[in-house]
Amino acid sequence: LSDAAFANVIEDHGDTDPARRYKSLFFEARDPSGTPNMGDGVSVAFSPDGIRWTKYEKNPVIKRSSDSHMLLGWDDLHSTYVSYCRPSLHAGNKIRRIGRAESDDFINWSSIKDVLAPDNEDPIGTEFYGMPVFKYEDLYIGQLLAYHAPPEEQQIRFEGTTDIQLTSSRDGISWERIGNRKSFISNGPPGSIDHGGISASRQPVLMGNELWFYYSCSDQSHGVTGRSGTICLAKLRLDGFVSMDARTDIGTLTTQVMHCKGGLLSINAVAKKGMVGVAILDESGIQYNGYSKQECAIFNGDFINHTMTW
Repeated sequence: LSDAAFANVIEDHGDTDPARRYKSLFFEARDPSGTPNMGDGVSVAFSPDGIRWTKYEKNPVIKRSSDSHMLLGWDDLHSTYVSYCRPSLHAGNKIRRIGRAESDDFINWSSIKDVLAPDNEDPIGTEFYGMPVFKYEDLYIGQLLAYHAPPEEQQIRFEGTTDIQLTSSRDGISWERIGNRKSFISNGPPGSIDHGGISASRQPVLMGNELWFYYSCSDQSHGVTGRSGTICLAKLRLDGFVSMDARTDIGTLTTQVMHCKGGLLSINAVAKKGMVGVAILDESGIQYNGYSKQECAIFNGDFINHTMTW
């Protein structure tokens, strides 16, 4: 797939046409004459095997989009293909943000609608460069590429670093910033291979009791020519996106109403230097007889799926 920059590729088993088994959303790096292209829009291509590709003859298909598109693929919740695109900076959006476009056939795409933009709680100079999204249980998880530009630089900004923050959504449209907007995958110290910029892959790989996040990085900030690039790996305990930490204090956590299938309650916890006890409460907050904290078998280990007993 020549001259395809920022190519996103999916294998689509739901398409009955074998020539369209693999689909790609990409930015056309050069126009037909061979001139470097900084046009306004992204294109699509199809392949039967992921090796031989055919570009759609009427590209680009998503208009007024910049070069940081991220392809979710087919979304069962909305029965449509979904891409998270960055609305073009040259269309009046001087602050980078995240938009969303959808398509029934991967060719005819809707216009981009904004779904996430920096707000007053973000430091001045913060912009959003892109957001790979993947489905995880009943959530959409977004790996937000947060762009930290010098606040004194005029818009449109070209200097700065990128790291990854976390977002979540129930429908893929309304998004919530999670983890107190802290870095999920952080930049390394000066001189390290990932000091300047980090870009996430579409989704992690499940390996045993861990999620493996592959990401690309640069030792130079955005806007610097000749930046190096490499592929790195970050590992996360299963379901370990965020946590409640008691540290050296005694803490309590009351959940919302929970339905425990099969009558079992399991926890994902690290308590090697402490302990965890669980009580089941009624609607008034009173402990059920036989399921109080005093009757609970205390947990003091490190396990992602420990069944509590009383």
